[in-house]
Amino acid sequence: MVNFTNPGILGDVMHFRRYYEAPIICGREPNASEEERRLSVERSGELSAKVNQFILRRTNVLLSNHLPPKIIEVVCCKLTPLQSELYNHFIHSKNVKRAISEELKQSKILAYITALKKLCNHPKLIYDTVRSGSPGTSGFEDCIRFFPPEMFSGRSGSWTGGDGAWVELSGKMHVLARLLAHLRQKTDDRIVLVSNYTQTLDLFAQLCRERRYPYLRLDGTTSISKRQKLVNRFNDPSKDEFVFLLSSKAGGCGLNLIGGNRLVLFDPDWNPANDKQAAARVWRDGQKKRVYIYRFLTTGTIEEKVYQRQMSKEGLQKVIQQEQTDTTQGNLLSMEDLRDLFSFRENVRSEIHEKMNCIRCQSDDDRPEIEKRDTNQSTIKGCESDQDTSDIGGFAEIAGCSDKLKSSEKQVGTPLEEDLGSWGHHFFPTSVPDAIFQASAGDEVSFVFSNQVDGKLVPIDSMARPKIQLAEGNENHLKSNRNLNKKTMSLSQRRKPLESVVSNQVLKRSTISAFYKPLPRANVECEASSLSCSVQPQNSVKIKPSIGYQLPQKRLSPYTLEHDDFE
Repeated sequence: MVNFTNPGILGDVMHFRRYYEAPIICGREPNASEEERRLSVERSGELSAKVNQFILRRTNVLLSNHLPPKIIEVVCCKLTPLQSELYNHFIHSKNVKRAISEELKQSKILAYITALKKLCNHPKLIYDTVRSGSPGTSGFEDCIRFFPPEMFSGRSGSWTGGDGAWVELSGKMHVLARLLAHLRQKTDDRIVLVSNYTQTLDLFAQLCRERRYPYLRLDGTTSISKRQKLVNRFNDPSKDEFVFLLSSKAGGCGLNLIGGNRLVLFDPDWNPANDKQAAARVWRDGQKKRVYIYRFLTTGTIEEKVYQRQMSKEGLQKVIQQEQTDTTQGNLLSMEDLRDLFSFRENVRSEIHEKMNCIRCQSDDDRPEIEKRDTNQSTIKGCESDQDTSDIGGFAEIAGCSDKLKSSEKQVGTPLEEDLGSWGHHFFPTSVPDAIFQASAGDEVSFVFSNQVDGKLVPIDSMARPKIQLAEGNENHLKSNRNLNKKTMSLSQRRKPLESVVSNQVLKRSTISAFYKPLPRANVECEASSLSCSVQPQNSVKIKPSIGYQLPQKRLSPYTLEHDDFE
C-alpha cells in the first residue's frame, strides 16, 4: 500500500527487506544482541518517520470517547485431571516427538496443534476426533481408556454427558457454566460466546439446552438472509434471548451485537486481528451498558503460547506507529519455538506472567501462600458490603476498595491492550474488578489479567426512570401562582402532573431533562435513605442520588414532566 501511494519511497522489495524488514525482525528476537536491538530501534524509527508523513491511522481508541467503559479480562484456567492426562499422553507420544525432531509436513504439525487446542476446550472434542479418525489423532490412539465410563453408553461409545457432569471435565467450560448461571440469576445482561470451532459451539448449545437458556447461533452454515434476523432478535430488548453463539470465522466482522454487554473468547486464534474483531462485536455504537470481554486461556498449555504470539504480532504492528511495547517474543517460529509449543507447564499460575519477570508482583510472590489468600479475602469482604447495596459492576474504585488492592492488582495508567505488564495482575479472582466473575471463578482460575478502558459516558443499567415520591408531611403539592402559595393536596391519590407557573405563563408539555435544566422556583432534594423528596421554592435543582441509584452522565431520553407519575 505504501508503494502504491508513493512509488519508490521505500525502494524496491529487495532493498526494503534488506534495509528495514530483516534488521527490525532480527532485533526483536529473544537472543538478539545489543547491537541488533539498537539497529532495530533505529530502522523502525526511520521507517515510521517516512510513512507517517502520508499515513493517517485511526483505531478503535476513538470509540472510548463515545462508548461506555470496557473491562478486558484474560482468564487463565487450569486443566482438569482428565485433560492433564490426555495432554501429557499426547505430547510424549512417539508421533509428536518425531514431529519435533524431524521436519515433517506443515499440515501434519498443524493437525497436532489443532488437536491440542481442541483438548484445551473440552475432552469431548478429542473423543469425537478419535472416533472419526480425523488427521491429528495419531497421538491419541489409546486414549479412550482415560475417559470416565459413565460419560458413554453402549458398544458404540455414544456420548451421554453423565447427566450434565460433562461440564466439569473441562476447566474453561466449568468456569463458563458458573458465569452463565450467575448472569442469568443476578443480572439482565446478555452474553456472546465466541469460538473458532463449531464443535465447541455444539457444546455451548448443549449446555444451554440442558439449563434452559434461550440462545441463538450463527456459524458458517447460517444463510445470509437469516443472519441479520438473528442479530435483530438478539438486540431486541423485548425478547428473552440470553446467549448468542458465534463462530469467529463466520461472524467475527460486521455484526453489531449491542444487545449483549458481555463476550467470551473461548479459544485464541493465531491471528490477533480475528480475536480483536470478534471481541468488538458488543462494544459498538449504541451500547448502553458497561462491557466485559473475557479471554479464556488454559494455564501452561499451547493456548498461552498462542496468545504470546498474538502479543508479538501486535507489537510488530506498532513498530510503524512508534508505539512499541516491551515484547521479547520473535516473529519467526523457530524449531525451539516449535518444541516449546508442545510443552506443558502444569504447576504455574500463568506462563505468560512468569515470562514477564513482573517487578510489581515480585514482592507478592515472596509472601506466604496463606497470607496472600487472607489478604485477598479481606479485600473482597471490604467490597461486599457496597456491592450488596448498589450496582457497582464490581469496579473497586466505585466500591471504595481501591486502597485495599495491592499495587500489582491495579493497572498502570491506561495501557494498550498488548501491554500486559501494565495491566492489573490478580493471583486470586477476589480482586478482579468484576463482581459476577468473582462469584463464578472457582478453583479452576489460576491467574487473571485485567484492563479497564474508561468511557466518557456512564452507561445506564436500566432505561426505566425511577419513581420519585414527592411528599411534605402527609399531603403536599405545588399550586401554580406567582407567589407559590402552598396548599395541601394528595399527589399519590389524585396522581396529577406536576405544574408550575412562571410569570403568569403556563408551562406547556416540555421535554426538558430534570438533570440538565433547572426547574424555575423549585428545589428538589432527595433523601438517600427513603427516596422521598421535599419540594422547596428555589431557583435551581439539586438532586442527591440515593444509595443504589447512580445518576447517568449522559442526557436521558426526553420525557414530559406533565405525564410523569409521582407516587
